[in-house]
Amino acid sequence: MLQVAAYCRVSTDKEDQANSFEAQQRYFREYIQRQPDWELQGIYADEGFSGTSTNKRVEFNKMLHAAELGQIDLIVTKEVSRFTRNTVDALQITRDLRRRGVGVLFLNDSLDTRTNDGELRLTIMSSVAQDESRKTSERSKWGQTRSMEKGVVFGGSLLGYDVIGGKMTVNPEGAEVVRLIFHKYLQERKGCSTIARELREAGGEAVSFRADLTKAEEAKALIDFAVQQYGHLDILVNNAGISQIKLFTDITPEEWRQMFAANVDGIYHCCRAAVPHLVQQHSGTIINVSSIWGLCGASCEVHYSASKAAVIGLTRALAKEMGPSGIRVNCIAPGVIDTDMNARLSTDDMAALAGETPLCRIGTPEEAAEAIFYLASDKARFITGAVLNVNGGIVI
Repeated sequence: MLQVAAYCRVSTDKEDQANSFEAQQRYFREYIQRQPDWELQGIYADEGFSGTSTNKRVEFNKMLHAAELGQIDLIVTKEVSRFTRNTVDALQITRDLRRRGVGVLFLNDSLDTRTNDGELRLTIMSSVAQDESRKTSERSKWGQTRSMEKGVVFGGSLLGYDVIGGKMTVNPEGAEVVRLIFHKYLQERKGCSTIARELREAGGEAVSFRADLTKAEEAKALIDFAVQQYGHLDILVNNAGISQIKLFTDITPEEWRQMFAANVDGIYHCCRAAVPHLVQQHSGTIINVSSIWGLCGASCEVHYSASKAAVIGLTRALAKEMGPSGIRVNCIAPGVIDTDMNARLSTDDMAALAGETPLCRIGTPEEAAEAIFYLASDKARFITGAVLNVNGGIVI
């Protein structure tokens, strides 16, 4: 016998009897009982306003958990818009269910994810539902935009800032911790593990995790560790990378692969591990670190320039794909910054680069970090797919 669950989103309007829980419960019970070899596993229902996000749908997530435990073989729902109005959510959830041997049957749409063309038709139907949801939500977003123009802040607090009554204010205690972290890392040149330990010894909260991000399993372990540690994931900053100065004809295939493994594959692995968590909660931001050479190219750094250009392309494409899920994706393109990566350059080289920069100096790590902090903050809530140049004007 197939264990069959039914899912419905219930109208919050008490007068809407057609969509009431009782009516849908009766409909699905009778429908499942008429099917040979089907047994009702349960009926799950959430209020109708939460169709675009799976995060707040308690019953929906309870049903998915039951499917993960092998208690459900088939899910029946009326239509795609009742299941989800987000294309990314729809594909990710149904793919995961199908890998577990669980199908989804959309009755009104005559769509069964167990069929060969199920995913193609689901993509089309969920895109239509998503567009309808977008048009409906634009009216409420218009009101929020007008409020934002008046200085009202939407969203929660973060380290260094508090959001109280729609206003963002500096939290002195949290801001001091942020400054301390940057000082220890940038000025004292301490590693993440040392900083975390010192913060814990001082009574604070900090953790570190060492991983080789060129390996997918280690990147996933890093993201899983963060989620397990804090219960959710809000911000992903992809900053790991390497560089090398070498004539193009001297670059070996292995060096080319190593450059892309560190600078591109690492970002791909981290994003791939983080996106399911961000999509599920329908929020979050990803910030990638590229370079000005990804914009204009650098002689004797072809493989580095190509890898950083790939980061920009990845950022812009992922921003378009993740936008409907409430996830922002941006990147910064630093110029010449006084970091260990540029320590190989001589004093004369650094002076020459400073001379080529309109602001006539080399950038500091703090200035690049502040750009990342801005993109991660609620102040950048309407910015996605952007490349923020932090280069003193050397590339405009």
